[in-house]
Amino acid sequence: MSNYKKLYEKYEQTDAHKVTEEVKEAEQVIERAIEDLKGIAPEDALFELDMLIGTLARAYEKQGFLFAQEVAKRCKKNGNK
Repeated sequence: MSNYKKLYEKYEQTDAHKVTEEVKEAEQVIERAIEDLKGIAPEDALFELDMLIGTLARAYEKQGFLFAQEVAKRCKKNGNK
């Protein structure tokens, strides 16, 4: 299972790494929310929030990648392609 991190890094560097409409929409929502908070929250807090959201998003993407890898392994084990 620890192999998924190396595979994920390779995947990220290929043209197989696509941005979905859901990601584009979520990024727009986050950008608007951070823009709305400007002048209310300190700039460093907004930067940290943006970094935290990015970290969480990448963690979810890795989780999905791991899930897909596990499904592929089980299909191969069961003779499905």
